Amino acid sequence: MLKKTNFKNKYIVWFSLLIITLVFFILTSFYDLKLSSHIESNLNKTWFTAIFDAYGRVCLFLPIYLFFFIFLLSFFNNLKFSKKQKIIWIAIFNCIYLIIEVTFLYFTKHFILQKNEFHISKFIFSIFFTFSLVGFIIFINIYLRNLFNNENNDINIYFKKALKASIFIILLFISIQLLKIIFGRNRPEDVIVQKENFQWLFQINFSKVRGSSFPSGHTAAAGAMLSFIYFLEGKKIWKKIIIIFIWVFIILTAISRILMSKHFLTDVSFSILIVILYYSVSQKIVKKIYEGKK
Repeated sequence: MLKKTNFKNKYIVWFSLLIITLVFFILTSFYDLKLSSHIESNLNKTWFTAIFDAYGRVCLFLPIYLFFFIFLLSFFNNLKFSKKQKIIWIAIFNCIYLIIEVTFLYFTKHFILQKNEFHISKFIFSIFFTFSLVGFIIFINIYLRNLFNNENNDINIYFKKALKASIFIILLFISIQLLKIIFGRNRPEDVIVQKENFQWLFQINFSKVRGSSFPSGHTAAAGAMLSFIYFLEGKKIWKKIIIIFIWVFIILTAISRILMSKHFLTDVSFSILIVILYYSVSQKIVKKIYEGKK
């Protein structure tokens, strides 16, 4: 009887959340264009938008590095590499990873210095976040130094956590890219300034001029930082602080994308929705994988 009651309560909660979500997207979709049209042009390129434009490009490299680092150490363990061999190969991986990150920022025009305040700000913050990535890599290599030992069984525990993170991020960004391709929604700046066609939420753009507004990739990248929660133990105060910090940055990134006229409100809102969805789903997938091995 208790199980049936719990199931019923759980069903009611999920159904209520579904209704609230649907109502939210229906209401906000009516104000998408109106909201973006009322944003003043001087808010598009400020130090605030420069910070979170750079952050949205770089932050994804942090969780990806962590799960690759753990996967590599697990792979080296299986090959019976010595501690020295592991350190050498991880050092090579670190260098290659940083080169990829810098190259990515260069081709996304974050490392091209132009003579205007916004691009200078974006250049400076891109350098700052790149050095933050370097600091993160050093921290991970020191904090998880025990994983370099073959006899350490902790690698299996971390492997499971890394698997959750990798599935979460892969599902998230495959979905983001597929939805961008399918819907081709024009960005607010194209609709308002270039007078291109406006598409409603979930309306497919069949015109020749197609955009990539829906959903927001930057917001999803900020949301991918939630994968760090998989690695946090217990209910310590610093865990709560980190979770709050991540969510604050997700919201600020979403706001910056709206202010830059890169995304509508429903674009960033939908990204946050699928971040929450895949964060939960990835844990269930890994649980099923490990249950199948027993």
